[in-house]
Amino acid sequence: MAKIFAKLDKNSEFIAYLVQLSQAEQAKTRQFAMYGFEVLSELHLTSEQLTASKNDFMGIFEQALKDPEVSVRVSALRAIAAFFSGIDDQDVVMGFAPILPTLLDTVVEALKTDEDQGNSTLSSLGELTSAHPEVWKNTTGQLINIIAQVFTEKSFSDFTRSAAVEVVLTLANQMPAALRKAEETRT
Repeated sequence: MAKIFAKLDKNSEFIAYLVQLSQAEQAKTRQFAMYGFEVLSELHLTSEQLTASKNDFMGIFEQALKDPEVSVRVSALRAIAAFFSGIDDQDVVMGFAPILPTLLDTVVEALKTDEDQGNSTLSSLGELTSAHPEVWKNTTGQLINIIAQVFTEKSFSDFTRSAAVEVVLTLANQMPAALRKAEETRT
């Protein structure tokens, strides 16, 4: 659908439709809306368009992060990661740093309810960390704590534990000073 609207140069109409879907009663419909925002952010909107729509998108994402259904919150996290990755302006991305603790809470909840969904959230965190590692500057400690808990949890698959470590390794490659300064990494 996103491709069709993009080819018709009607992204704004598609966004309006997704906003409507994001408020539907059915969780699957709200989840689909977040998926639509993810695809738009990754493939069809430029950095300038994403930046211009940042307040509208983030209002929708913040609402979805409060959804009673974990699957909708996971989809919102994935959409947010795609949204951030599509923005070139670091200052714009840093303006959304206050929602990072909520994203991390979503990772924890997703892993508790469904390891596959949890893997999806870890993958999205890796994507976000790779694109904009600086967003973790003020929440490095919380990120490290959650990743450490995932890594040490023996009931998780090796794939899940490796995905968690990959997030921290990406951060270490991109922003080593943030890890050195974090209390959680000092012995």
